[in-house]
Amino acid sequence: MRAGILHLQADKYDYLGYFDADLATPLEEISYMLSHAKVAHQLIMGSRVKLLGFANIHRSLKRHYLGRIFSTFSSQALKIPIYDTQCGAKLIKSEICSLLFDKGFMSKWLFDIEIIFRLKNSMKSVDPESFILEVPLRTWQDKGQSKIKLMDFLRAPLELLMMYFKYNS
Repeated sequence: MRAGILHLQADKYDYLGYFDADLATPLEEISYMLSHAKVAHQLIMGSRVKLLGFANIHRSLKRHYLGRIFSTFSSQALKIPIYDTQCGAKLIKSEICSLLFDKGFMSKWLFDIEIIFRLKNSMKSVDPESFILEVPLRTWQDKGQSKIKLMDFLRAPLELLMMYFKYNS
């Protein structure tokens, strides 16, 4: 993914991004997410919020609650009120991609969080809510084929803590 983002950056798109390979977030959500962007938004994140009468979000209760717990800890570590750090739908202003993707990531599964840490550190004097936008998705479907193993899940809090100390020192 890093190589792809860095390669495409040379093509001068306004935004580059990634969605989970299983397309739990349908590609139609790209234009919807972009429609909310303002000039200052460097990162547009999809958010899996089940809003009554609006969003068609389907996932197991176990996945929902484990995700909520982890996102709460992630939001605290980032010191930003993000609802859903791990949603795999992200669009990034292409002009900052080299800054965010230039170096390898500390974690196989938490690179989304590390991208936010890197962006936040590069914009220290600016309120993160002015350059990060979280857009509630209209549709998201749990495909039930997660590649995360038990050890990955157990290692995630330690990796989050390591990122916290690396980017907050």
